Amino acid sequence: MESKKGVIEVQFNWIFILVAGALILTLFVGLVQKQGTISNQKRDVDIRGKLNTILVSAKQSVGTQFVISIPKTEITFGCNGYSVGGTNPFQLGESFSPSMIKSSDNTLVLQSLDWSVPYRISNFQYILTPDVRYVITPDSAYVNDVRRLLPDNISVTYFSGTNIADLGGMDDLNNYKVRLISVEEGGSGGQRPSAYGGFVPGWIVDMKKEDVTALHVVVMESPSGNPLNGWGILEFYSWDGSGFVLDKEYRYVKKETMLGAIVTDNHETFGCVFERVKSKFNMASDIYRKKSESLDGLYQFGVAAPYEGHCAIPSHYTLAVSKIDGMKTEMNKMPQPDLEQLYNKAYKEAGNLATMNRELLQKSCPLIY
Repeated sequence: MESKKGVIEVQFNWIFILVAGALILTLFVGLVQKQGTISNQKRDVDIRGKLNTILVSAKQSVGTQFVISIPKTEITFGCNGYSVGGTNPFQLGESFSPSMIKSSDNTLVLQSLDWSVPYRISNFQYILTPDVRYVITPDSAYVNDVRRLLPDNISVTYFSGTNIADLGGMDDLNNYKVRLISVEEGGSGGQRPSAYGGFVPGWIVDMKKEDVTALHVVVMESPSGNPLNGWGILEFYSWDGSGFVLDKEYRYVKKETMLGAIVTDNHETFGCVFERVKSKFNMASDIYRKKSESLDGLYQFGVAAPYEGHCAIPSHYTLAVSKIDGMKTEMNKMPQPDLEQLYNKAYKEAGNLATMNRELLQKSCPLIY
């Protein structure tokens, strides 16, 4: 009996040791995981702070491209801005990026361009990764212009021929996102991405739906020597697993806006960024309107103005006030800005703002902008 009791006690002790050991091990693993989570959160907060500082500084360097090294992490981009890991997002104003930014070699490509219509509005910033692949489709117009518009040090594929079936011959370069870019000269009747479904290679079909997108650009106004610097139509497409589906249509004015649409793979995010662009446009327009109004009071014909002379070019400053008001009206139209009419008032129609400003410059007079 005592022997049995001893055996039972030994078994109970072993069971107790095993249970207690399992609890201790579980607690230890939990502590390690929690410590790892806290460590990752601290790392992400540190990366967020440093990245914010770098991006703000780089945005001021217009026309300069930067390739920066970052720790291995994922950065998401949406209407609320950029988020590193699970940190709170931070805004960078007029900034364009893919919805998810990561890099196998831990690098980001940064570029800023000045956006002026016709007066300076803002610096647009573009944040890219070499691991997103941009494919200029074989049937695209202005291929060389699009290539020059895209920053260096990113993955760009283009074709020597014009047969859309050539898409099927693309090799898989193991990019985590692929964005097809097609450009059509207005009225030429180019193929939309919705017709590409049967031509894309199998490895694209096998990718996650959210990682395959397309943009179709219709160039409606192509200034001589800089054909992408007019205005046009932007069509955002998503991939449903077998073909491209049109999600949203926007307008663009100037090549900087087009590049923003090429870089940004989510139409909602592009729309959010452009709302901030509109706010900047309105602020700048108010400043130049007030300046033109003041100059109009100084330079007038046939009235008791402080300065009449040769700078009293008939109605230039008066017209500038009216023209700026008209441009603001076009920018704030609902449901979308009328960027065609805005472009015309800025550059094309009789008495446009850019022409009046040049004429004032030729006469060594105070400029509208």
